[in-house]
Amino acid sequence: MPTRRTVLVAAAAAAGVVAVGGSVLATRRPTIPLTLAALRPLVGDRFEVEGRTVTLTAVTGRGGAPATETAFALRFTGAGDLPGATRSFAHADGDLVLHVEPVGPEGSTLEAVVGRTA
Repeated sequence: MPTRRTVLVAAAAAAGVVAVGGSVLATRRPTIPLTLAALRPLVGDRFEVEGRTVTLTAVTGRGGAPATETAFALRFTGAGDLPGATRSFAHADGDLVLHVEPVGPEGSTLEAVVGRTA
């Protein structure tokens, strides 16, 4: 039967592995850059978000303006009833973390707006 000391030493060693990156325990997925150049080619692709499959249907400008590297919007369909929140979207190329809000009828479309100042 292990002693209390043996258990504490093993727990400390495990905590040390986690503290130095935990690469032994998990691998990190790549992230998709939040740029117009990286996202435009993904229009029509599927993403997984909280157990649901959504499709990136558009990368557009904001308010009718043309999309630029500093200002654009992403639209995803197939979200059902997901409320607005910051969510992780998983794609074959990597993950994308966005704050999205439901728009359109029944909130079936999620929109993320990207705006950067120079």
